[in-house]
Amino acid sequence: MDWKERFLKLYTDGDVVDYGRALELKSRNLQEKLYRFRSVDNLGFVEDELKGNIFLPYIGSLNDPFDSCSLLESGNPSELMDAKEFQENLIKTTDRKIPSEIFEDPDWFKKVVEHMMQTSEESLPKNTPELLSSIIREEFEKVNGVMNDVVRTTSRVACFTEKLTNLPMWAHYACQHSGICMEYDIKSIESEYIKSRLFPVFYVRKLPSFVSLSQRKQMLPFMMTDYLAIHKLEDWKYEKEWRLVIVPGHEGYSEETMRKDMKGKGMAHKFSRPKKVYLGAKIDETKKKDVLNLCHKCGVDVMQMQCTEYGLQAVQITE
Repeated sequence: MDWKERFLKLYTDGDVVDYGRALELKSRNLQEKLYRFRSVDNLGFVEDELKGNIFLPYIGSLNDPFDSCSLLESGNPSELMDAKEFQENLIKTTDRKIPSEIFEDPDWFKKVVEHMMQTSEESLPKNTPELLSSIIREEFEKVNGVMNDVVRTTSRVACFTEKLTNLPMWAHYACQHSGICMEYDIKSIESEYIKSRLFPVFYVRKLPSFVSLSQRKQMLPFMMTDYLAIHKLEDWKYEKEWRLVIVPGHEGYSEETMRKDMKGKGMAHKFSRPKKVYLGAKIDETKKKDVLNLCHKCGVDVMQMQCTEYGLQAVQITE
């Protein structure tokens, strides 16, 4: 188990001590440098980030339609619900005891309904198990949809990568190498809160299920939100991403503001000034001059990316 897996286990255990240990473990393993690719179409955004602020977009505006989403693993009630909990609630609400071995069956929900039909004094339609399964599945789909809406509405993320010379990242997030990349010295960030909200992204074959997460009684709501926000499908593994995850509710915004005024909008947050800016290999000359002027004004070093015989490299700019 590598440090990232240990961190995730400690972070989601729910124990206060383990939560603290998780943050300490992550702090010891923070990347020394992280990179953020940007377009130069809006120089106002560029200048703002050169001054130490950072823009965190609304999750729904990101290029992955499944970003921070919970996906149900199955539509089968036997997999959606906890058998033991269902058994206990059934006894409390109906005072009927179902043989325990039934709950050990992989398709226990259908078996429970069939058993109740056989022992009931009333005559029920033969398709009752299917009808109940359909109703339960639809309810879980609604709940999952609400959870996805809450996470995507109330959370904001800023994205970074571990590697400067990541060609797909230059192509996708710096406008085909015509944008810029900002280098951040993570260890020098003064705010411990900000460092605590920086997470590595975990790439998985299947996205987490809110239903499964909610059965972990020890997980606090904000941990569940974080968990969803830092998991992406394996298709995105090439990004080697880290994320700054901010929940506006932790920033003093009211729930009404988050759900209405801030819905669909990004937010700016104090972060850290970039240590260096790299100009894309195909940056427009006019934009290059504009960015150079902004960097000189803000006291940030600049280098130029070039396609060389040895690959993509950063070189000094000669005036």
